[in-house]
Amino acid sequence: MAMILDAFLGNFKEMLTKMAEEEVGMLLGVPEEIEKLGRTVGYIQCLLSDAETKQTEGSANSKSIERWLLELKDAMYDADDIIDLCQIKAEERSERHGSSSSKFGCGISMLSCLRNPVFAHKIGTQIKELNSRLNEIYKRKSTLGLIELPAVVGQSNVIRHHSDFNKKTDPSVVLGDIVGDKIEEDTTMLVDLLITDEGLRESVNAVAIVGMPGIGKTTLAKKVFNDPEIQREFPLKIWVCVSEYLKEVELLKCVIREAGGDHGFAEQRSELVPKLASLVQNRKFFLVLDDVWPESQEVWNGLLREAMIGGARGSRLLVTTRSESVARFFQATTTHHVQKLSDDDSWSLLAKQKKCDGLPLAIIAIGGVLRGREKDIREWQIISESTLWSIVPGNHYFPQAFYLSYEDLPSHLKQCFIFCSLYPEDFEFDKIELVYSWLAEGFLCDEGDLSFYEKGVKYYKELVWRSLLEVDKSSYDQDRCKMHDLLRSFAGEKRMSDSLIMGGRELVPWTSEPSLKLRRLSIENSTVDLSLDFFEKEKSLRTLLLITNSMNELPSNALLSLSHLRILELSNSNISRLSDSFGELMQLRYLNVSGTNLKTLPNSIGNLRKSSFTFMIFSYTTTVHRIIYSSLEDLGTLSLHSVLRLRNLEKVTDINVAKEANLNEKAHLKELWFFYDPYRGRQVSKSIEEKKAREDVLNALSPPPTLEMFHIINYYGDQLPNWLHVGANLLKLKCLRYLRILYCDCFSQLPPLGLLPNLDYLQIEDAKSVVRIGREFLFDDSQDQTKTKASHSPILPFSQLNKLVFIRMSSWVEWLWDERHPAMPKLKKLYLWKCPKLSSLPKGLSCHATSLETLEIKAHGQLKSVEDLRSVKELFVHESSNLERISNLPNLSFIQIVNCPNLKILENLKLEKTDTYRHRLTVLQEKSPQVDPPIKRSPVKHELGSQ
Repeated sequence: MAMILDAFLGNFKEMLTKMAEEEVGMLLGVPEEIEKLGRTVGYIQCLLSDAETKQTEGSANSKSIERWLLELKDAMYDADDIIDLCQIKAEERSERHGSSSSKFGCGISMLSCLRNPVFAHKIGTQIKELNSRLNEIYKRKSTLGLIELPAVVGQSNVIRHHSDFNKKTDPSVVLGDIVGDKIEEDTTMLVDLLITDEGLRESVNAVAIVGMPGIGKTTLAKKVFNDPEIQREFPLKIWVCVSEYLKEVELLKCVIREAGGDHGFAEQRSELVPKLASLVQNRKFFLVLDDVWPESQEVWNGLLREAMIGGARGSRLLVTTRSESVARFFQATTTHHVQKLSDDDSWSLLAKQKKCDGLPLAIIAIGGVLRGREKDIREWQIISESTLWSIVPGNHYFPQAFYLSYEDLPSHLKQCFIFCSLYPEDFEFDKIELVYSWLAEGFLCDEGDLSFYEKGVKYYKELVWRSLLEVDKSSYDQDRCKMHDLLRSFAGEKRMSDSLIMGGRELVPWTSEPSLKLRRLSIENSTVDLSLDFFEKEKSLRTLLLITNSMNELPSNALLSLSHLRILELSNSNISRLSDSFGELMQLRYLNVSGTNLKTLPNSIGNLRKSSFTFMIFSYTTTVHRIIYSSLEDLGTLSLHSVLRLRNLEKVTDINVAKEANLNEKAHLKELWFFYDPYRGRQVSKSIEEKKAREDVLNALSPPPTLEMFHIINYYGDQLPNWLHVGANLLKLKCLRYLRILYCDCFSQLPPLGLLPNLDYLQIEDAKSVVRIGREFLFDDSQDQTKTKASHSPILPFSQLNKLVFIRMSSWVEWLWDERHPAMPKLKKLYLWKCPKLSSLPKGLSCHATSLETLEIKAHGQLKSVEDLRSVKELFVHESSNLERISNLPNLSFIQIVNCPNLKILENLKLEKTDTYRHRLTVLQEKSPQVDPPIKRSPVKHELGSQ
């Protein structure tokens, strides 16, 4: 809990710094309060590490510490509300008068909202009260026995045991536990090299250790550093980790300390260099510069050389780096490349970890911890000997590996992980939706060049990488995942008492003391009838989740009480109406109404543009009329973020309504869904006028150039929209990566989708009128084929396409693509399912799709051969009754054939066994067992008769 607050306090402290820079305190009439608040927050941050340790180890006063932390978090939520209120007022003023050049928070000047003296006085008073409140919290540290430790923002309990601070100066290694003969051989070789003076060019010569991250460069260097021969040869040994962010003054101080000196109060390079020079003068030294990046390679020539050139002849420099260029820059006399551990050594090392009690999920969890460590025994030994293994957990259902895995998380990931436990068991998360939920809660901090969204995706991927979220492997770009029910229960144990789940298998009673406020409420699959009194009492709610809930409507005026609400999640609930007070939710940042019974949104939705900093809307309804017809106009006033789903678009007939939606101006829109009613489509499929009206509407709904994913379903026009059909328009969709065209019966020609510059996934399904796919699919003939008008530079069609899927193309007869038109150089997976009339694969596929590795062909009644696909490694052929030949696939490693009765020839399939792949030929017949015939080396010719 404490380290979750660490992230919260860090973000708030950064905000206070910006306020101080803008001299906000002067405008508030409390000139000293901002700085005082910043100092108090800093003091409290230094207590959190000790509070976390005492809580984890179950100290005598852990309950009192938990209460102290709850009060602190409650105060920080109130502080966040103050900042949010200023943000909203600043945005309102910015809309009326324009923003100033001084930026606050997410681009709006704090000064702009404080010109109003009444509002400034109100905020100033709240800040004074907050200061007094935090000061009282801080004063209780002595009673709780908390001591101040250096704040290490964003790090975990486990990480702090081996933080970068220790790595910079600590060359120790547990020598007896390193496995494998190779490291011993490498150590001996390097030691012999370093203690030999023959042929040295300069008084200080360098040796470099080069290798990829995590391969053991530092471990090898530490083995060398601690070798007895090195100890005897060099009277002065210095170890320093050179971070790419380390300032030169701090590095000089570090080297002086390692050399046994004292830098005193010196803070200038001009003072520190002479001190270091005097320490090494005429002494033979061995200096290890660990983890040198190209950005920091000047550390020797530009900094340390000046001070250390006076050392005795024979002094040596050992550099570890990921980069060959760094080794060359140091003019290393020898460059040693570290190789990976053998399989035997790797398993020998892993076999020493026996603390998971054979539980697969515990092993996966601890594997997520080990994955982030250097592959040396010291890193793993720290985990093995962690005190967290000896702690008796409060709930014996949870393996201790869970506790260690959780404590290893940085603070910003802890809060994201715990937030996921608010959702129902077995809930399927969408990556984009989850990221924007975290953003709405304030879990994502601004960092460097990454946007908030990019930061959230990074957090998501790290939780997946640590095996704390289970990704759906069939999903595109790992964008769907679940949380294992045991991990969800464990995360629920870590939730603070400001969060409540009702319904499902859990019923957590809310027994909060009056001084503590409920901030998050999740009601799942429940008939709980919440009264207006409940919402009026819990008016500090930030998150309200009503997923799959049977409630038809929130109590009248309930939303008026929830002025601090940031997340309103109503997906798949029975909610059918939102009151007009919906538009008063000025802090709302996330809304999901997918799968509900809503038929209209209140007119006040337009008011939410003032709070649109991270606002999302999901229109995903079944019987909608007004939400589409009038809300398309309302969308023009909203700043949409991430995903927009629009159903029943066939009901929109007025092109002006579509234009007023202003979709092309929604710069933050990432994903767009268009749904049409298939039954309505069949009724009007012969009406030329109505078809034309729908096509005009669709043309007017052009998306912004920032769109990344687009789905169009059940559209019945004769051609796709012009922004997908005209080459010049396609080039503008430079961010589009994912495109699905499903159940669109009427158009007969595919547009030149090859011109989409970054498309990497394309699925076309049930395009029943398409008979022929030719070069018009690759480029626009009207635009000089493969050149743009602007630059006349060549465009390689489908230059980034990775996966191509055709499904149920019932009329498709011919695919024309010849060797004259290069395309799809990065295509790896091709799926052709249920295209019964397609008789052959195009020549261009074998000539130009040279990265193709997986080919799946199912239910192709007319296809006779699969040939000359030199890069294909996996081939699946099912239900292809006329297939006769499979030949010339020299890199094939796996083939599966199901119910292809006329297949007679398998020729030139180079199926060879290696150490890393299990190559096999599997021939399956319907209702027959799997057969693994002997594999012959290429050239191979198998004659297969019908069985």
